Amino acid sequence: MQRWRDDLAKVRAPELPQRLADHMLEMPMLTIPLARQTLGISYPATKSIVAKLQAAGILRQVDSGGHAKLFIADEIISIVEKQEEHN
Repeated sequence: MQRWRDDLAKVRAPELPQRLADHMLEMPMLTIPLARQTLGISYPATKSIVAKLQAAGILRQVDSGGHAKLFIADEIISIVEKQEEHN
């Protein structure tokens, strides 16, 4: 995940995006309300951070079929899937 750190170091005020990216290691899927709860900041600020993670290629929005938009960290999911295949 060093690539994530390098990419996020380029954005202004990288602390919160980095904190959310670190949280994605534990839970590679989230919604903006869940991210907001994790970060303890406003909805608009959380939405902006999620957008930064999308722009950095860390998160991708998927169709959740629900009201809240769902975002996933493909790279983490891929790593987990590979580990499960080897077990």
